[in-house]
Amino acid sequence: MRTDIKAVVWGLIFALGVTTGALGLRLYERSYGASAEGRGGRFDRERYVSLLTRDVQLTSDQRKELDRILDDTRGEFAEVRKTIAPQVTEIKERARGRIRAMLTPDQQPRFEAFLKAWDAEREQRSER
Repeated sequence: MRTDIKAVVWGLIFALGVTTGALGLRLYERSYGASAEGRGGRFDRERYVSLLTRDVQLTSDQRKELDRILDDTRGEFAEVRKTIAPQVTEIKERARGRIRAMLTPDQQPRFEAFLKAWDAEREQRSER
């Protein structure tokens, strides 16, 4: 009986540690923008403009010019993404093929389900 209590206590301690770590990471990502930009996410224009305005002390005219510059370059980035998209897709599919090859027959349907959910999540994020 005493061993069972120890196991439960250690399990709770472990769970609290994991939860604390996850919350700490989430706070860090929100504070420093590490999640989106650090993992290939979308450009956070609002945050960029806000920080640049504050840190560099832009005037209102400079802020308007910054908005024009960012509007112009948004289109340029979109064009570049279009040109490299086929290469990115090819690399991603090649990697997925290698992963499929290492999986057991039992794991492969789970991998396909994982990919379906993963791709849907990425698609949803890119629409924001």
